[in-house]
Amino acid sequence: MREEAFKIHGEFPYILDDMVNIKKHFKNDSVDAVFAVYSLFHLPQEDLRKVLSDVYDILKVGGVFPFSYQLGTGEEFADEPYLGEKGKNVLFMSYQTDDEIESIIGNSKYIILYKKEKIETVEGAINSNNNITSYRILKKKM
Repeated sequence: MREEAFKIHGEFPYILDDMVNIKKHFKNDSVDAVFAVYSLFHLPQEDLRKVLSDVYDILKVGGVFPFSYQLGTGEEFADEPYLGEKGKNVLFMSYQTDDEIESIIGNSKYIILYKKEKIETVEGAINSNNNITSYRILKKKM
């Protein structure tokens, strides 16, 4: 996987690890940005809380955090047509309400730079099932 990334983007210090281990690789207040689009909704609630807390810790003041999540409640295994597993419900999905996300990230810790919600319309995408994807860009407050 790393070699493929190098082919596409050039050599860069890629880290191959589970996102719940992010603090193992970065010191507190050391990162300008963390990008987590179309990834966080594959984490169980407990891991999501840990990752969001850890992202806050490693961001510098003024650092930005673009991320997305699926609006809703609960957890389920969903169909994943991209893996050739159509109809087998093999992909873990976790859904949050805006209030849950705001409770986890703490509104007092960030400035909301951008927020948008949309229903995915790409045919065959797992999230084109009338679930709403919410996108945010947050900036860590001073």
